[in-house]
Amino acid sequence: MAPEAIVVSRRELPALGGVDGIWERVPGLAYTPAADARRLIVLDHAAVKYDAATSGQATLALAKALYRP
Repeated sequence: MAPEAIVVSRRELPALGGVDGIWERVPGLAYTPAADARRLIVLDHAAVKYDAATSGQATLALAKALYRP
């Protein structure tokens, strides 16, 4: 797998090493295109883990984060 972006829950990010540490703390992540570009998308926990009432907002936030004009 060669993800161009990594999506993570705001609540889980500290346990994964934070914004700067996640790339080395999660095995194999440092060797991905996402790590090369430091492309990390942080969303609310519910948006990542559940199909919540805010799923439309999460979809819009993700689309904006992925869009490259």
